[in-house]
Amino acid sequence: MIDYLPSIAQQILDTAWSQLEDADYENHARVIIGNDMVLVDKDEFEELKAVVTNDRDLQDFSEIVPSAKEEKVMRLKHITFTGIDWRTSMNALLEIQRQYPLVEFGVLTSYHWSENGNRYLRPDIIRGLRGRGLNLSLHLCGSAAHDAAVGEWEKIDELLLGSLDIFNRVQLNISSRKDNPEHCWIPLVIGQELIVQQHDGEDMPVYEATVKKWSEHPFPHRDTISVLLDASGGRGIDTPLKVLPTSGKVGYAGGFNPDNVGEKLSFLLENTRMGEFWIDMESGVRTDDWFDTDKVLQVLQTCQQVIKEHEV
Repeated sequence: MIDYLPSIAQQILDTAWSQLEDADYENHARVIIGNDMVLVDKDEFEELKAVVTNDRDLQDFSEIVPSAKEEKVMRLKHITFTGIDWRTSMNALLEIQRQYPLVEFGVLTSYHWSENGNRYLRPDIIRGLRGRGLNLSLHLCGSAAHDAAVGEWEKIDELLLGSLDIFNRVQLNISSRKDNPEHCWIPLVIGQELIVQQHDGEDMPVYEATVKKWSEHPFPHRDTISVLLDASGGRGIDTPLKVLPTSGKVGYAGGFNPDNVGEKLSFLLENTRMGEFWIDMESGVRTDDWFDTDKVLQVLQTCQQVIKEHEV
């Protein structure tokens, strides 16, 4: 007997396995159960249906959804470029965003921002981003990320000179710390998406503990928490992509650059085991360690072509 029959599911459709064959991935199909996704083989699928059919008490069950070819391009939610610096033209960023609405610009900061080089913006420059109309994410590093993870958001807002609320998403780069908290707490501004960076999809203790903790609270945690997988640990090393089969939102990083982004994005768009996702790059769009908008445009032009090729 399969062991995922939660009462949180919504409904089950009268769907035959043959209707899911286009969604087949190594003889498995995707089954959405509430906010979770599992892969089932044909026997498990038939067993699942039999249980629902025979047990009228299971009124709240899941919708079984084909996963192949279903708006696969629309699953790409962001193309993130992290590490804009003080030499970056804000007007150039606005023009790039106008041409490519999926673009997001990541801002790195830490308590020791002045010692960390070009990639870390001064707090007063960050404050000056308010009202510019940019799609921004905040990437917290070091002790600042750790403090945010345990709920000390007042310290972060003070670091940013009161500018925490200008970011749509906040990423905590804490995956390499030995003293990681058991889980991360809610953002200071409810509604901001919280991103937990982890090295790979097979070992995500902080993300998994956070999802569990957030599930105990009334707000919709699945809509406001996501995970970024970066096997390179933020070093920009080109690492093989390993897809995380989940209905949750997942980011992929690790060595993306103008030369390989087409192949990597194609791989993600063609994979049917995943839900919404984004890609993130930092070192791959820099020249002499400065943010290079020409490389950003090269990446976006390639992504645009790949997206056209994969449109349903």
